[in-house]
Amino acid sequence: MSIRPATPDDAHHLTCFINMAADDLPLHFWKRTVGPEGDPWAYGRERASRGTGNFSYRNAWLAEADGEVGACLLGYPADEPSPIDPDTPPIFVPLLELEALAPGTWYLNVLATY
Repeated sequence: MSIRPATPDDAHHLTCFINMAADDLPLHFWKRTVGPEGDPWAYGRERASRGTGNFSYRNAWLAEADGEVGACLLGYPADEPSPIDPDTPPIFVPLLELEALAPGTWYLNVLATY
């Protein structure tokens, strides 16, 4: 087994892992964002492949066995909390409030396996 940093090409795996770790909450949000005609998984992959933001390949590491991705860890330093944007979807507010309780620590956002 080896562990390596994720790359933009790993966006498919990252979207699967974050959705599993959060019990379909990301997919719910992506569906609402793109609407009935959009592709929620494509939107998730777009977010995962960007170089900025917390949900980014830059914050993820993948475990591989025999050349196959099998697990993901995604985390980052928790910044000092800022006020929650009033436009934040209500479903995310409790999570943001929880994150705000641990500034200056390292936040483990995703730990998942196939």
